[in-house]
Amino acid sequence: MLGPKRKHKRLLRFIIALIASAVATLILMGDITVRIPTSINELCETHGLLCSLQTACNRHSFRCRFGVSTDSSIQRVIGEWKPAVLHYNRHGGCRTNLFAALEKLGLSSKMAAFDPSQLSGYGMSHARAQQLIQRGHVQFVCNKYDVVIVADTIPHARALLLSLLETDTRVQCQSKIVLEITNRFDWQVKDVDAYYWMMRALVEATESRLKSRLFWIANNAFDKAYIEARLGVKMPFIRLIRPMGVATKSQYPWDLPKPSLSNFAAQKHYSEIYSGLSKNYSIPITVFPFGHKYGGPQHLLRFKAFIDVPYQYSTMKFYENIAHGVPMLIPTPQFLDELFNTGIHTMLDTNNLKDLHRQLQQPVNAIPGFPEWSAYMDYYDPLFAPLVYYVDSFKEFQEMADKSWKELDSRNVRQKGPEFYGAYRRLIVQEWLQLFRDMWPAAVFHSV
Repeated sequence: MLGPKRKHKRLLRFIIALIASAVATLILMGDITVRIPTSINELCETHGLLCSLQTACNRHSFRCRFGVSTDSSIQRVIGEWKPAVLHYNRHGGCRTNLFAALEKLGLSSKMAAFDPSQLSGYGMSHARAQQLIQRGHVQFVCNKYDVVIVADTIPHARALLLSLLETDTRVQCQSKIVLEITNRFDWQVKDVDAYYWMMRALVEATESRLKSRLFWIANNAFDKAYIEARLGVKMPFIRLIRPMGVATKSQYPWDLPKPSLSNFAAQKHYSEIYSGLSKNYSIPITVFPFGHKYGGPQHLLRFKAFIDVPYQYSTMKFYENIAHGVPMLIPTPQFLDELFNTGIHTMLDTNNLKDLHRQLQQPVNAIPGFPEWSAYMDYYDPLFAPLVYYVDSFKEFQEMADKSWKELDSRNVRQKGPEFYGAYRRLIVQEWLQLFRDMWPAAVFHSV
């Protein structure tokens, strides 16, 4: 006969198992939001799956559920079948961007979102990826969705990618996988040898057995060049599909200084450049604190211009600002190089671009007067140059500050930017459309 304590433990195990079974059923049904109480965190950690999926709702997912979104846009896919799409991504801007593209294809109602930062921090290790495969995470995700689109940091999807190299096809992800490289394919990876081996194997397989299952996108010029240089292979199959330039509308935060057309705006990062412009050169500038929301590009239009000293080789807000007509002051590549070498702004190492250009030894299309290495940054792409104001010195910043907001915008970016990006966005949608057609040649897709 069981004693009271053993009975209690047995009953507790039964209740936990019952809860786990119910949670799994509800998640698989996708009908409601599931909140797993903290009292069964240990159970979640043991299985390594259910907690990971449900907390997507409680953090940064597009819809508060791990399932189909509730968008009611008109469907433009001919026929009854539409692929179920999972966005495997932690970045809000990337999520907004993909939703806008899928909306134009009539697929936004089939989009779900999952924040993989719940599985690991940046730079997922090989060991963690194997663990997730063994615990069933890959199988669960890939059995549920027709296509998984990975964005922002590719290492977050290391488990999905590693599964493709398993000899046992039952372990492999059977979904089509799209890698939308937006922030260096190896971001913060520590075990680079193992990671690069995996990526080289995937590149080789993309041109053979994975040709219809693995697709590659770079959303900017730098990332395509960077991955080819790091892996030492040519990847002609990478598609350049830039961001849609859309942004969610939000209120201007009450705790920020009131917008003024007499002031520049900027967002502080790990750099002293903006405080230096204000203190040393008396340039009127409203600096938003690092990580503080400012309501989007529509509020930047209430300032004279936005000063953007690049801290990455590409950022989503660069395209958003052009699309919304925000005048931007950006250092020339020569001035950016000077800011780095003098230690004023060290967030972007211009030497990496120079090394990249020397290694690739390929022709580039640089703005006349700009160094060739600058062509790897969309900030200096001739396509966008007419809609950007390049500044070559602190003195030029002062000269721009002396102008009124109307005088400063001599190219009429406030009007020309939205006109240009409206037309360019249609080309971007066509690129997404072609991607889906290549994934399913027998299906019929149309854009709005």
